[in-house]
Amino acid sequence: MNVLDSISEVRSPAETVTISEIICPEEDYMEKYDHVKHAVPPTSFTDPLIFFTDTFIEESAEMAIQRISKKEIWIIYISITIINILIIASSLNGSFSNWYQNLKKSFNNNISILIGVLWLVASVLAYGAVFMIWEHVKPDQISRDIIVSIYFLIGTFLGLAWSATFYQGNDLYSSFWLSLLVFIYYIWLLIHVWYINPFAGLFLIPLVAMYGFLMYEMIHIASINNIPM
Repeated sequence: MNVLDSISEVRSPAETVTISEIICPEEDYMEKYDHVKHAVPPTSFTDPLIFFTDTFIEESAEMAIQRISKKEIWIIYISITIINILIIASSLNGSFSNWYQNLKKSFNNNISILIGVLWLVASVLAYGAVFMIWEHVKPDQISRDIIVSIYFLIGTFLGLAWSATFYQGNDLYSSFWLSLLVFIYYIWLLIHVWYINPFAGLFLIPLVAMYGFLMYEMIHIASINNIPM
């Protein structure tokens, strides 16, 4: 098609205006869909999924940056890390003491290692619950996840108190009551998190179950060793 053939002139006493009209066939500018080239057809059901995923990642990144910038978060989780290291050191050191070695126990060493792994998994899941209740807050506001993190710090400290009482203090009676206190405390924390986000609360159930098991073990060890409670 010759472009010049479509040009016409409109003349008036004052001026001359050139008007150009180019008509292109529809197939020249409308690109046809190619299943290999495009991969995903327009208005595919995957579009909302991609949008949701991108939005979730973007919001999570923003909230992570917001929390990393807060010194309270660093203080809380550095403290939790230090206390957990002390708990591990206390249990490892105490497990080789004469008092502990002479106790009759419910399980052999292999089962004890398995229980330790379960404790680790339950703890990681519990801290994952904090991530699930992240929320956008103003700079002058304290978010709910920071408050829950403080509750975790208190619970971790109670765990250290139990470990030191049992392994270093060799006091089974006080260890039982401390295990009962920690068990009740984490039941309360489970309920608290559940009201914020039920799905996050589910991630606390394994840790609560492990503390319930710990309380049972204190009673059972006292029983098979003829130690009055």
